[in-house]
Amino acid sequence: ASIANIRRFDVNRIKIDRSFITHIDTDRDQQNMVAAILTMADRLGLDTLGEGVESHGEHALLAQLGCSHVQGYSIARPMPFEETAAWIAAYRTRLAPPLGLPHRTG
Repeated sequence: ASIANIRRFDVNRIKIDRSFITHIDTDRDQQNMVAAILTMADRLGLDTLGEGVESHGEHALLAQLGCSHVQGYSIARPMPFEETAAWIAAYRTRLAPPLGLPHRTG
């Protein structure tokens, strides 16, 4: 989509294509391109979604650069709808802080 369409339509999230995400953890040019996209989205007040995240390195770098959402095989493989609720519960458990440690906010 062209940048002009961001103003024309009620856009609230920019989806970053997999072609920009692939090897972002090892390719400086890809990092610079995605960093520019994320900066633009931030200045426009838009959420971002990185598509096709297939490695922990890609996921970690996108988080470091400020990408607000990711999707891809590093998160989960396609699954039947019936398994989704159990997967979400297990995923949230993995993200929860360990018991006995204070939860940081802000």
